[in-house]
Amino acid sequence: MNNGAYMSQDPATLGPKVEEIVRADLGLTSPVPFEIVTGDGKKLGPGTFLSDAATHLFGGQEALLMIVCFDLQQPRAVSVQVRLNRQGVGSHIGSILYSTRLAKPIGGEVSLEEPKMLGSSKFTGDATAAARLNSNKDLVKRAGKFARTEAPNFKLKAPRLFQVKPEDGVATVVAASLARSYGMGFKVSLDVQEFIDLAGLIEASL
Repeated sequence: MNNGAYMSQDPATLGPKVEEIVRADLGLTSPVPFEIVTGDGKKLGPGTFLSDAATHLFGGQEALLMIVCFDLQQPRAVSVQVRLNRQGVGSHIGSILYSTRLAKPIGGEVSLEEPKMLGSSKFTGDATAAARLNSNKDLVKRAGKFARTEAPNFKLKAPRLFQVKPEDGVATVVAASLARSYGMGFKVSLDVQEFIDLAGLIEASL
């Protein structure tokens, strides 16, 4: 059982637990390389902006223990940062941040709206880019489901973060979510493959 809640705060135990979930998300049999960054954040390199985003979104709600960082290369280059929070003498998975660069440019930044009671959230911001993304109904629906703002099992709530913005001449997707429970609550997914699929849909829509 790997439900994202652990009776440990030991990086040597927690890192492989998170890697197991990422590997299952991607349907891989070989281990996925990762780096563990302690709560002080001193070891963060190029991915620091993702953690800065998490601090802005979740800073007052998560007692950060460590971040497990993945720099995936296949099926596309994706950065995934999984935050682990203290919970008593143990820990649990907190916010997950994702980033990838696309092969297409974007004229200006667009963001996915906060969840709505009725209907799907839309992309807003740059008018041309938003119209192109919103025309893909499957993308809009899946992006709304992916960018979760609540994790009842861990009592976490957060604002939504799902942006597509220009960076170095191309579009970059930056998103946050929370772990998704399944298997009667005995397992969790970080939806890494879903983020990769969404990036492909965004790329095709621009």
